[in-house]
Amino acid sequence: MRQRSSFGSVLLCTFFLGCAFDVAHIQYRQSQFTPVPEFPKYIVMKDSVEITEGPCAYYSRKLRQGTTWDFVGTIPEGEIYKPRDQVLTIEASHVYEAYLVLSNDSLIGFYLPVEGSFAALPSPRKLPIEVKRGG
Repeated sequence: MRQRSSFGSVLLCTFFLGCAFDVAHIQYRQSQFTPVPEFPKYIVMKDSVEITEGPCAYYSRKLRQGTTWDFVGTIPEGEIYKPRDQVLTIEASHVYEAYLVLSNDSLIGFYLPVEGSFAALPSPRKLPIEVKRGG
C-alpha cells in the first residue's frame, strides 16, 4: 500500500512539473488593423539594431542590416511593416509572431498579427531605415 502511495505522489508531482506555467508576460492590447490594398512602400534596415527593452526584455531581438520590411497596413498607433526576409518573434512564456510598428521612422512597438494586438516599447526608438516606394 505504501509503495502505491509513493508512486502516486511521484506521478502527481511529475504531472504538475510538466505543465506549462505562464511565468513571463508580454503586455499587449487589441488594436484595429487596416490593411493597404498593395504594398506602396517598404523599408530597408541600413544598420543592425538590437532591441532589448519592452516586449523584447526577456529575449533580445536583432533587426538585421539589409533586411526588407513591407508596409502592410496601419493601426491607430502607427504603420505596420511585415518582414520580407527575416523572421521576427517576441518571447516570454509564449512565442509571438511580430511585425514592426513605426511612427515618424521610430519603432514604437510590435503588431502581433495572430492576436490582432499591439505591444508597445517603453519609448520610441529611431531606426536607421531607408524608405523606398513600390513593392
